Amino acid sequence: MARPKTPLIDRGVVLDTALKLIDESGVDALSIRRLADELGVNGASLYHHFTNKDAILVEATERALKRTPMIILDVPDQDWRSMLLSGATQLLDLLQSHPGLVPIIIKRRSMGMANRSLEVVAGRLQDAGVPLEAIFPMFEAVERFVLGWATRDIAGEAVDGSPDQRPTPNLDLALAANSFTSRQLFETSILGILNSISQTAQSRADIIVEGIRSPSKPSRRRVSTK
Repeated sequence: MARPKTPLIDRGVVLDTALKLIDESGVDALSIRRLADELGVNGASLYHHFTNKDAILVEATERALKRTPMIILDVPDQDWRSMLLSGATQLLDLLQSHPGLVPIIIKRRSMGMANRSLEVVAGRLQDAGVPLEAIFPMFEAVERFVLGWATRDIAGEAVDGSPDQRPTPNLDLALAANSFTSRQLFETSILGILNSISQTAQSRADIIVEGIRSPSKPSRRRVSTK
């Protein structure tokens, strides 16, 4: 029997369907059988295209990440802080749209697909004078912060069944005085992280340069004349 010219299973359709099921029911509810039922195919046939469920989860996550419009790469002269802030905001928006992807990214760190864009960003940061030793820590810190923020958003403001009823007048005053929106707090925090890492790296570099320019004189050892 001749093979059909058009594959019965399209990888893109499988991944898009997996994303839809993850959005609807969460990653734990996704199974090969449920995915196959949704596609109207035999579960065993999916193993001809994917090694296992984990492979589908990783590829589906990478597919969603690739769809994120990398606006930061379209503005050549953009300030480096604004560039990284835009990237962080785009990632947060994606994770808020697909909250089921957060635990996958945390567990699999399926960010390898982002190497191309991060390579370009790393070059622009160097061109902007950002200390080389600060670039990777910035990427790492921003990613961790965004994932943590998205995780908190997913958890919401739920409390347990027996909340503490004791009065909190100081906390109440602080809460009433807060003028930050959630997005403003996010952006201010990202900028604070970037500035702190940049300044720390620059200070360390300055210390090293100063040490090279003004090497300390080696202590003279007294030679015994006995």
